[in-house]
Amino acid sequence: MKKAAMGDIHIGPKVPETVKTAFESAPGQADVLFLAGDLTNHGTPQEISVCLELLQRIQIPVVAVLGNHDHESGLEEEFGKKLLDAGITHPRWEHL
Repeated sequence: MKKAAMGDIHIGPKVPETVKTAFESAPGQADVLFLAGDLTNHGTPQEISVCLELLQRIQIPVVAVLGNHDHESGLEEEFGKKLLDAGITHPRWEHL
């Protein structure tokens, strides 16, 4: 099994082309993608939506944990639930 990992992505209202390319190429390079936190700049609703939209396009299993930046807005539980609803494994919120 091939694994890919990314962290400190810091997705904001606009996603840089380099980030889009990295996410789009992941399925051709790996069987699973691990995301190691700081998926957003501040964990705002807009950043969460942009992040989820990007992650939902990936056609391989994704496992994610949130980082300190994802907690800044106080919406980490909502973010975690949305990740699960989008089919992204998030160990901390799997029991919810």
